[in-house]
Amino acid sequence: MPRPRRPACFALVLISGVALASPAEPAAGDTSEAGWRAASLYLFKESAQRFPEGSDREARLGRAALLLLQQPKTEANLAQAEAELEELASIAPASADEPGIAARYLLGRIAQMHRTKVDSDAAVAHYRRLRSEHPVHFLADQALVKLAQLEILAPGLSPRARLERVDAYAAEAEALVRAGSRRDLHLALAQACADFRLDDERALRHFLAADAAGIESALIRANVAVAIGELASRLGRPDLARIHFERYLAEFTRDYRRTLVRDKLAALAHSPDARRMP
Repeated sequence: MPRPRRPACFALVLISGVALASPAEPAAGDTSEAGWRAASLYLFKESAQRFPEGSDREARLGRAALLLLQQPKTEANLAQAEAELEELASIAPASADEPGIAARYLLGRIAQMHRTKVDSDAAVAHYRRLRSEHPVHFLADQALVKLAQLEILAPGLSPRARLERVDAYAAEAEALVRAGSRRDLHLALAQACADFRLDDERALRHFLAADAAGIESALIRANVAVAIGELASRLGRPDLARIHFERYLAEFTRDYRRTLVRDKLAALAHSPDARRMP
């Protein structure tokens, strides 16, 4: 039985930070999938050779994606990639195939992160269209995460307006069936609450939800463990703080914050809350 193909996934790991499993060995003669595998291993020259010239939609997507990865970045490469992606996303069978869906997502990423100046309106439009046309696709879940980042971090919002957007996206998180997407959304919400000093309770709740969904990156796991410990300490929850500080010390033996975390644990042991415990 042939393996299901995931044409855009491997390059998207590099372009957009979507967390995916490592690619399996491509089948013999499967040049496009070999190209995605090479891209996932940062072998861009080899990857480019694996995407044959022609009208094959997957190969066209691969060539466009590689233009976004090439260094140094140039406006010419960006314009060429955007034109190719616009065509892939807009011309049939874009409504039904993986290259068309991935192209729409990458157009949003170009507007959000590849331009010299972020074009938030264009990025939001691409992500909303993707979610409308392909609501159950995993890239639609990721588009929701990007929408949250764009709309919650938008300049000029009052603290109350940001909190309202945090809560609106939090309600949507429960509908995401993919643990990775729930994790990424809760992380975005937690970080917004923490960075803008919106609400410690909300920040803690979202960091805990992200942690429960499973965090693969060691650096992010360390950051979240410390953040949970500090928030729990401020909120008068020493037991929860202690659990996450101790887990951090057990797992991250070379992290630069170990002395700080030890000091915080010692302070917890001498806090009034700790002395009241039986």
